Amino acid sequence: MKRISLIVTALAVLFLWSGCFDKKASCSDTQAKDMVHNIVSEKVAEDVGLYLLLEETKKEKSQKGKDVDNPFVENMMLIVLRPLYQTQKDQKGTKAHEAYERAKKHVANLKFSLDNIVTTSQSNTGKQASCKATANFGDGKKVVASYDLEYQVSVTDDNKKILVEVNSMKDVTK
Repeated sequence: MKRISLIVTALAVLFLWSGCFDKKASCSDTQAKDMVHNIVSEKVAEDVGLYLLLEETKKEKSQKGKDVDNPFVENMMLIVLRPLYQTQKDQKGTKAHEAYERAKKHVANLKFSLDNIVTTSQSNTGKQASCKATANFGDGKKVVASYDLEYQVSVTDDNKKILVEVNSMKDVTK
């Protein structure tokens, strides 16, 4: 009887301790920060690629004698270029693809840091965390782009994967 109660007690302690080994969602987890870096870098590369395409288009238009220094004209060009860029950035041989590839290389060469990380909320189970942070891209000497982020970190039920979703990204570059 004493042996059975020892086994039951040991199993109860193991059961209670098993919760301690569950992975909790953490806003500053290294894997989560790497995933945020990948997501944000992709978005920044897309934006930079569109800008490069816009600048190339403006240069071509100005060489043909068109007035492209007008902010209204630039906004109209962006309205036209954005959907074209989105559909062609992955199609090799297009100007959009070339601009996107240049932008990806440029962004990849920048130093990334995720700063001012704050957990704004955590689920009762600890499997989800809502986060805020500032993503900074720099050239080693100064920050060249800065974004305020809100993101979510989740741990899968089997504790094998971390999932990250960036909910908002606001350019706060000074």
